[in-house]
Formats: sequence, C-alpha cells, structure tokens
Amino acid sequence: MKKLLLAALLLCPGWGVFAQSVADSNVAVLAYSADQLAAKFAGKTRKEIVAAINTVPAAENVFTAPDGTEYELLRYGGAHQDYRMFLFSFRLPQTLLGVADSPQGVMAFNQKYQLNIPVTQQQLAKYATPALVSTVEDVANNTQYQVYQNGDEFLLFQNGTLTRRFDNAQQYAAFMATITASNSSYAAAQAQQQTALEQARLAQQTTPVYVERRSYVGPILGTALVGGLIWSTAHHWHRHHHPGPVFAPVRPVVHHARPGGPGPGRPGGHSPRRR
Repeated sequence: MKKLLLAALLLCPGWGVFAQSVADSNVAVLAYSADQLAAKFAGKTRKEIVAAINTVPAAENVFTAPDGTEYELLRYGGAHQDYRMFLFSFRLPQTLLGVADSPQGVMAFNQKYQLNIPVTQQQLAKYATPALVSTVEDVANNTQYQVYQNGDEFLLFQNGTLTRRFDNAQQYAAFMATITASNSSYAAAQAQQQTALEQARLAQQTTPVYVERRSYVGPILGTALVGGLIWSTAHHWHRHHHPGPVFAPVRPVVHHARPGGPGPGRPGGHSPRRR
C-alpha cells in the first residue's frame, strides 16, 4: 500500500510540489547558515520562503539604490541576537537575491547593490576586530566619524553605525581630501566673519560721542581787599554767561590831626577862649 502511495506522488506533479512545500514548512531558519539557506531557497520567491519558515520576520524594510531600484529585506532574529537577512527584489515576483548572517554579508549587499543597510560597530566587533585608523571630524557639518580598517577595506562609522565603506586605501584617501578641503573652507569663512565683527566693534568704539554740558562752576573771577580782609567769589556759569562785578581794592581813610593838638570837636581838643 505504501509503495502504491509513493508511486502516486511521483506520478502526480502537483501532489509532489505540495508534498515538498509541506515538508519544508517547518524550517528553523536560525539552525542554518546563510550559505545553506541561500542554497536551500535558491530561485524561490519571498512568498514561498516566508511560508516555509516556522517563525515570522522580526523586521521588514525597503531600501532604494541610487539608480532608483528598490529592494526588500527580511530579518529573522532580534536586534542583538543571531540573525538571518533575506534580500529580495522589490518587484514581483520578488525573487531571492541572497542571505546574510554577519556584518560582512550585509556589507556585501551594500557593495553589490549600492545600498545602505545599517551595520553597527558592536555587530562588527562580534565577527571581526578591525583596527581603528583615525577619528575624522567634518567641521562644516559638525559630524565626527570613526574609521576602521578591515583588511583592504575602510569602514566609516557615525554614532556607532556604518555609514560608508571604501574598498581600498585610494578611495579612502580621496574621501579624506574632500573632508580636508571642506574643513579649510569653513575655517577661512569663520575667520573672515570674525575679522568683520572685530572691525565693526573697533569702529563703534572710536566714534566720538557729543555731550552738551548745560552749566558748570567756573574758576575764581576776582579778589578784593575790603577792610583788611580778602574777599573772593566763584560765579556759577550758565550757557549764556554774564560776568559779575569786579571789585577794586579799597584804601582805608586816614585823618591827620592839625598842629597843636586835636582839632575842634575832637576828643581832647580845646575850644577857643573868648576875649
């Protein structure tokens, strides 16, 4: 009986395909490597692969290449766990393009299809130990990069996430030349702006300020001797000054006695004797 059933399955193409899909509908995706999954699902579509795996994707994203071509990425596994990433063409029938299970595999997707699928330094350190080349500062954009060398390639990380990748030292040198030129232009513009501000400040300091003084106390205008005392005055000057009086020195009056004694009517004087 079993032999007859097996012969029927082999003779009926539709039944054979159904039997194969049922047999593969319980694939534990994390139990296989990227190469094994790529070989297992070669030529399959997104719909067929999702139906065959026994769990749902943890993330699903669409990436667009510079030429406008769209791709869909399915990730199985958590953000900080082992993962398997399936890359499909976004256009129907969405055929499988490749599978990745490491940062190197993701970077291979980025390089081949000109994508920008994120890779973190933490993920990369788990699979490789790249050497830190330098820290690059883009002054104009207030951005700092860390550059790592992994074999012949140079990896540019921003805030812990891979943003650019260079295949060789020549590409990295060309990038550094662009950053250096940008920093120099920005520094020159800042210096020019600072010079203009300093010149404006100095010009404001040297501009004369006119203040109208309404009144002030002038110097001593004159002195006079009155009764043996020195008299002085200081006049309050106004906007229209009228000089005050000037006092001339006053001489004391001296009376001289006549010869023969005090004059008449004076104390000690004598009246003329009547005859």
